[in-house]
Amino acid sequence: MGATQTLSAPFDLRLLQAALNLPRIAVEPLDPRVTRRAEAARQFYRAVFVPDRPITPVLVENGTDLVERAIRESGIRDWIRAVRAFDDATHQHCLLVAGLAAAFAARLGLGPAERYRLTRAALLHDVGKIHVPSAILNKPGKLDPGEMALVRLHPEQGEAMLAGQGFPPEVLAVVRSHHEMLDGSGYPDGLSGAAIPDLVRLVTVCDIYGALIERRPYKPPMAAERACAILKDMTGRLDPVLVDAFLSVATALTPRIPHAA
Repeated sequence: MGATQTLSAPFDLRLLQAALNLPRIAVEPLDPRVTRRAEAARQFYRAVFVPDRPITPVLVENGTDLVERAIRESGIRDWIRAVRAFDDATHQHCLLVAGLAAAFAARLGLGPAERYRLTRAALLHDVGKIHVPSAILNKPGKLDPGEMALVRLHPEQGEAMLAGQGFPPEVLAVVRSHHEMLDGSGYPDGLSGAAIPDLVRLVTVCDIYGALIERRPYKPPMAAERACAILKDMTGRLDPVLVDAFLSVATALTPRIPHAA
């Protein structure tokens, strides 16, 4: 059709600006502290969350502390920008959701113990994905039914990894049930209503929102406003009280420039 140049997704904002000859949009520099914390958290995740290695509460303390400290020092905006630069989808997602959970807990006014409990559960929620081949997790396109079936095993696999290692029941519940929906349409157990604990419901909201706004091999980050609209449209599947509370602070939790790296 006469195109003179092409750009491949996910799009880099600076390259797009240059290609269109647009004025450069100033992006605030990242706080170096959050960059260091995010990289340390990624190295922690890479070293600790590996197949056939026992994961204990003591090991997980370090990663939880890294996330909480980064949110306290620099806020969620810089954390999201730093984590979005990671090329591994699982590392990016788990650290992003843990940061969102820590920030959301602080906005809700939860005490230190409750914030830590929520951040730890969010950090561990997708641990079962270490058993899913990276070629599937990082596939730049739609998964076929067989690949999707493998991915859907991760909640049970994650719970099995952590069972008997000293984690409290509420953490195991988050790992197993974060894809359950209030209307019973989720997996792996088809739980509904009161059978889904509050901590699971809270992590699920952060999990879905994080998946929408993060960069994936097959999509660029979604704008915060659109992600909020999708959460709102999930009435009946997500806890409406938690969704309303999350939406009331979501614009403060996310970067103003969706594609900033």
